[in-house]
Amino acid sequence: MTTFGDKKGSKFIIIKYLILNSCTLYNAFIGYPSLNELGAIILTPYLTMKFPSKDGRIIAVSYTHLRAHETSLH
Repeated sequence: MTTFGDKKGSKFIIIKYLILNSCTLYNAFIGYPSLNELGAIILTPYLTMKFPSKDGRIIAVSYTHLRAHETSLH
């Protein structure tokens, strides 16, 4: 069971994971089946994913360009 969101709003779905040892800017790759189950849209230029919560509110999960750059340096 994987939780997307935070205390203000979240959604739970079951995801199979494949663990990779790779140097990448991303913390996780989420496949189309999971994105479809979430009802998510990806806004790549803004490093943001939006999806509806169970109560119909829109949840936005964002990552800043600065944090993405810092992650890539480690």
